Amino acid sequence: MKKSAKKAIKEPERKMTKRQLSRHERERKLTKITIGAGAAVLVLIVFVIAFGLYREVVSKPFQAIAVVNGKEISLGNYAKMLGYADFNLDYQRAQLQDLIDQSNQNSSQGQDQDFTRQFAQQQLQQLDLNKRLLPSQVLDQMIGNELIRQEAARRGLSVTPQEIDDDIVKQASPAPSADASGTVTTTEGVTTTNTPVTKTIAESTQDLSKALAQTGFLTVDEYRSLVVEPALYREKLQKALADEVKPSAEQVHARHILVDTEDQAKEALRKLKDEKADFASLAKEMSKDTGTKDKGGDLGWFPRGVMTQAFEDAAFKMQPGELSEPVHTEFGYHIIQVEERADDRPLSEEQLSQEKAQVLNKWLQEQKAPQANKVQRLDTPELTKWANDFVTNKRKEAVKRAQSAPSKK
Repeated sequence: MKKSAKKAIKEPERKMTKRQLSRHERERKLTKITIGAGAAVLVLIVFVIAFGLYREVVSKPFQAIAVVNGKEISLGNYAKMLGYADFNLDYQRAQLQDLIDQSNQNSSQGQDQDFTRQFAQQQLQQLDLNKRLLPSQVLDQMIGNELIRQEAARRGLSVTPQEIDDDIVKQASPAPSADASGTVTTTEGVTTTNTPVTKTIAESTQDLSKALAQTGFLTVDEYRSLVVEPALYREKLQKALADEVKPSAEQVHARHILVDTEDQAKEALRKLKDEKADFASLAKEMSKDTGTKDKGGDLGWFPRGVMTQAFEDAAFKMQPGELSEPVHTEFGYHIIQVEERADDRPLSEEQLSQEKAQVLNKWLQEQKAPQANKVQRLDTPELTKWANDFVTNKRKEAVKRAQSAPSKK
């Protein structure tokens, strides 16, 4: 047989030994496991990334940052309101800075410009303080809004869509400036009756939509539900609570001596007790309260809720003729003497007006107090950071939109 024919003949395959077959089977299973494990790890990585995105982008805004009587305030709504407040604060700051710059340019015009500049600088400092406190203030405001809404519902008070429309129209339709006679003088010298210009709800909503688009935080519907509606509920509950204020209350008539240190207060108390010094004369001599020292420290009659808490607590525990130990407040150290007290004394017109003006804030303080157990704040550093990052990113997006927008010639 030729060699080429021999090569053409296929040699029979050798069969694997049992040892080789076992080794091959182990290698095949190991490969299968390795591929399966790799796929599982890949799926796990994708799941972790997807879950993280879902948690941060989709579910995070619905997480509660506060709970008011079982009603959650969402992190998303809080972040939007924080951004809206931050934008408005920066807008006010820019206006004040412009005013300061103009005053500096016109400094040669005298004291009026100096006063304007000083006033604007003081307001600017206050805005800077407000900006640092803004995250807490916004949440506190939203908690108050929810407490008010729940109390309004309990009392049968409601805000209708028409009332919201009317308020939006009112905001968008400012009355023209007028003189004391109620007339407006145009640049041409024509005098007309001061008739307010009222826009339609469609026009007002369009203006509102444009203004909100600049901030990049709230839609018109969100502005209606998160800004206008709560403000209207506040007005209604304020009026309802004010109507319930009694024209009389428990009151005390007291005097006080205000000094800087505890040692000074103890010295004043020693003179009153040991030397039998006259309280009114000593107040004129020692007190740093310029509003009352010349009246012998006389504070007149006052009800609860007027003085600082520590002062009030001390005064309302005392009987006529008693002297207090030194009472420390943010103003200094007080020695108090109660002249008279009454369980139910008519309030003065000024006191009654003040009580009505403060009644809603007092009510809110009571509702928010820890012992009331109605509010649970969940503003952890993590959630606060998420909200601040949300605001920062939205502000950056707004700047980019403004930069890319076609310029108007």
